[in-house]
Amino acid sequence: MIYVGPTRSYDTPRDRVDPTARVGLTGEDQLGIALSYWPSYHALSPGGRRTYLDWLAGGRTTRVGIGYVFIFFYGLERRLFVDNARAELDVIIAEVERLYAQYQDNNSFHGYANRLLTAARLVRSAAAQAPELSPDLRAGDWEMPLSVRRYLGGKLATGEALQADDCLLWILGMPDTYLGATGRRCFPELTELWRHRFAQLYPEGIKVRAPKRPLSAQYRAASSEFQVNLSIGDLPDIAALTQPVTRLRDLLLSWQSELDALSRLLLKRPDARDTLEGALCLPSDTVDLRFGERVGAVRAAMNRLLGDAQMSSARTREVLALLEIEDGDDKLPVTLQRHIAGLLDRLGFAFEPDRRHTEASLNRDGTLVLFKGPTGAPAQTSATFIAARTLVEIALLAAASDGEVVPAELDQVATDLSALPELSIDELRRLSAHALWLSRDPPRLQAALKRLGALPAKATRAATQAAVSTVLADGRVLPVEVRFLEKLHKALGLPQDEAYAALHRGTGRADEPVTVAAAECAAGVPLPPEADAVVAFDATRLARIREETSQVSALLTSIFIEDPVDAVPTRAVATSSSRFEGLDARHADLLSAILTAGRLDQDAFAARARDLKLLPGGALETINEWAFEIFDEALLEEDDDIYPASHLRDRLSALENAA
Repeated sequence: MIYVGPTRSYDTPRDRVDPTARVGLTGEDQLGIALSYWPSYHALSPGGRRTYLDWLAGGRTTRVGIGYVFIFFYGLERRLFVDNARAELDVIIAEVERLYAQYQDNNSFHGYANRLLTAARLVRSAAAQAPELSPDLRAGDWEMPLSVRRYLGGKLATGEALQADDCLLWILGMPDTYLGATGRRCFPELTELWRHRFAQLYPEGIKVRAPKRPLSAQYRAASSEFQVNLSIGDLPDIAALTQPVTRLRDLLLSWQSELDALSRLLLKRPDARDTLEGALCLPSDTVDLRFGERVGAVRAAMNRLLGDAQMSSARTREVLALLEIEDGDDKLPVTLQRHIAGLLDRLGFAFEPDRRHTEASLNRDGTLVLFKGPTGAPAQTSATFIAARTLVEIALLAAASDGEVVPAELDQVATDLSALPELSIDELRRLSAHALWLSRDPPRLQAALKRLGALPAKATRAATQAAVSTVLADGRVLPVEVRFLEKLHKALGLPQDEAYAALHRGTGRADEPVTVAAAECAAGVPLPPEADAVVAFDATRLARIREETSQVSALLTSIFIEDPVDAVPTRAVATSSSRFEGLDARHADLLSAILTAGRLDQDAFAARARDLKLLPGGALETINEWAFEIFDEALLEEDDDIYPASHLRDRLSALENAA
């Protein structure tokens, strides 16, 4: 399968083996490092010729430098397209396929070999075959593959409607279509999702008007020595069209982001594709396509855990077993906790403590509060939700200050939450579950006070009022509860007299006029004129009232003993103009910290986010949403560490320098 002949200086083909050229006794440069971009036999050194000839003599089975493979490849394409050796077509295709498999890690050979195979198969077959769907359909080409253009051109010529797979071939064949890491890693699932939703949007397929430009194909030799026209029939060239494929491509690229959870799982566990955990990472409308019965059984088991209650405590280990998450260390990594929350979202359930909403953590031998979340439970980052969650923490600390949280106190917390008008039903349900979980494991006082001190004055007032209401909910006020309220007011710089006054009123709310009914004026009896009156004071009664007041004051003094407490430190977060256009200063500072370090582990990332008064999960999503606006893909990737996508680093640095 080689050409042999003498060398002529001006037009000798690169692949021709000259039997008169010197050949070394031993081979050299096995890797072909010294070979040029377009290598040729006559330009090889004697040792290089010996390496090449030994490789040919051995059946081309050993691995050599790619330059030697190209010299042989040049002869195959010459034989097929210049000599038109149709009788040898199958043999040549088989040999190129073998080399293609052996050297597929070389991008250059991968592209040239794929083009030859495409052209050879078109020449061999009169009927256009549908190319196989693949994220590597173009194989490095900068134009739509000829196999795709011929197949879809045949569809357009007959006026057939393009179905889901036809349109996906069209999209993947476009030179400017780039699937992200998620789309490539989860390509089978992306294909399934595409077919399912395309059938819903276009049940009859899409009719596309054939363009006027005819399909013409040429084969340009990898050796750069010749170019030939290929005869493929009178067909329209679908590559001349931009609509509706551009709109369809936007749909595909937007849908692939819904597979991010599965992509992260497969990155850690490549064998998890067919597990329940993998199934629950799929978009909700495709889970039932392959896993409906299996997922239904898990959902029924979750309902049995809840029983007739709206929410219920459950053993963490029991929930993990239902999700088929393998046992391990008692402490669950943060990434796994967030992953579990996402899995339950897809089942229509949620739980507390959810690391997407709070810094509290789960452990395998502990408990969680399970509740139904029919619409899912995405991370909440609104200021109202954050303030309400802090209100719950302060109220539960007040309830637990006497060593016991009773149902009446939990009911009061729910009442205070329902008075906040901006909370949705899902948010109220989650906050109630958070309160139930905190009733068994209250937060640390200083940490809660610090979070409360960072809130606006209105939210701070609401939290202190909720604390007083919770203390009063069980119908008794103990000295330890009064001391807690004193500490709370003092730490926030509020007058302690407000706590005493609220306790005496029997409510945590300030006295305000309440409209019972609209006033109605009616004619009545005229008032008689005022008579002169003399007010008489009972001196004995006044003396008795003064004495009783003194006794009450002495009693309150013995109860309300002030304990020293450190005020919540206030830390000013430096503000500066954002170094990344469109991203606010705090998120920009967090992104810069990640870029400077290269990568941050979960704890370091969370600590840095908290320093900037950001929720770690919300900050990660905000930065990635910004990246989608700028780069059309997520910037930060997450496993045990947080780190930027390597292929976006240069563009990100350029963006920062430009700002």
